[in-house]
Amino acid sequence: IDIPHAWRDKRFVLFLERVHWETKLWVDGKEIGMRNSLSTPHEYDIGKLIAGRHRLTIRVDNTVKIEVGVNAHSISDHTQTNWNGIVGKIKLRATDAVWIEDLQVYPDVQSKTAKVRVTVRNDTRKKVKGSLNLLAQTSHSKSQHKAAPKSVKFTASQPQTTLEVEYPMGDDVLLWDEFLPNVYRMTVLVSSAEYADSKTVEFGMREIGTSGTQFTINGRKMFLRGTLECCIFPLTGYPHMDVEGWSRMIRVAKAHG
Repeated sequence: IDIPHAWRDKRFVLFLERVHWETKLWVDGKEIGMRNSLSTPHEYDIGKLIAGRHRLTIRVDNTVKIEVGVNAHSISDHTQTNWNGIVGKIKLRATDAVWIEDLQVYPDVQSKTAKVRVTVRNDTRKKVKGSLNLLAQTSHSKSQHKAAPKSVKFTASQPQTTLEVEYPMGDDVLLWDEFLPNVYRMTVLVSSAEYADSKTVEFGMREIGTSGTQFTINGRKMFLRGTLECCIFPLTGYPHMDVEGWSRMIRVAKAHG
């Protein structure tokens, strides 16, 4: 890889969307670490890299690392899930020395608010101040709604700081259920004159509860059914990594009731 001079002060993260099973990463011959998740991306915090050319070496090993059960569908040859390699997105991301490590949203239907929890990482080794800007608006919904933006000031004096903000969704907030799947996109930006980073997550305003022996969603009783998906992909040997592939699988499940 070639790192441009403009990125000389950036922090780098290698993102591998789906791997089977274990990866190890070396940068210029130096071992960075190991990841072995079967269900989440493998991410490596490389740190800073000087401008110029670097060599990234990734080893993928699909031998059994953790005993998850005899002939378990997640790793066995029986359902063709013992593929080896990397599928999906492979990205090298560059961020400033202050960045958003994690973003979580907890909806509260009764108060028409969402609790937003933001984890900010600070690699400057000094106290930093900045602004936290939040905006929620509908995405993939027939009806459109945009909540009022909100901005708060914060100080991060530790390597990791967790901030919580109560975000008003407005009186005309749209709720989510299977018949009206109103999805919101929450975008959070942390910034100052020295740094900037943003992160976006999707969520629905819904409340899960119970009524006697039944589950409810937004106060309405619901009935849940499921299907066993053994992840058999005879055409490729590995799972779909695009929206259309999984949309088709959901359509097939719906067609079978």
